[in-house]
Amino acid sequence: MNDQTTILKALFFQKLIWLVPVVFLFHELEEWNILAWYDAYFVDVPESTDVSIRTWLVAVSIVGFLLTSLTLLFKSETVKAYFMVPLIIVTLGNGLQHLYWTFLFGDYAPGVIFGGLIGVPLGCYFLYRCVSGKLISRWYLLLFVPYIANSIVQTIAAGNTPPPYIRAVHELMIDILRSLS
Repeated sequence: MNDQTTILKALFFQKLIWLVPVVFLFHELEEWNILAWYDAYFVDVPESTDVSIRTWLVAVSIVGFLLTSLTLLFKSETVKAYFMVPLIIVTLGNGLQHLYWTFLFGDYAPGVIFGGLIGVPLGCYFLYRCVSGKLISRWYLLLFVPYIANSIVQTIAAGNTPPPYIRAVHELMIDILRSLS
């Protein structure tokens, strides 16, 4: 491979990395008014408010950009790839949830466009590029299979109630906001 090809591949990879938090941000913005959807489709919803939900959406979006920004500390694409995989896995799990809810309820689930229809293919493509480019090991990805499986199993088992870890996030934000007021 010549130097020009190497530079182009590095630039492409850097842009691909930054697509992850950008798509994640749009996914979170798509959920901006998700409380009405929760109330329409779920029973036993935590005492969330628009403020508690939106605080979480902003906070988790910032975390996505901060994690991605940390990859700038490393020159190695391999280190960057290993660093980004957990964020990709979390977004894949959440995107799959939104796809499931869309099919379960037969209606638009806020977050399905940027989480499911755009985020899932982007995440899969990112992982494919990392494995095919020998930046990460397939074995490393296997470490995350239990997370994805658990996310899907909990979502399916919860039916029309919020899955346990989503409930925990809602309750955490409610508690944090109460303690600040």
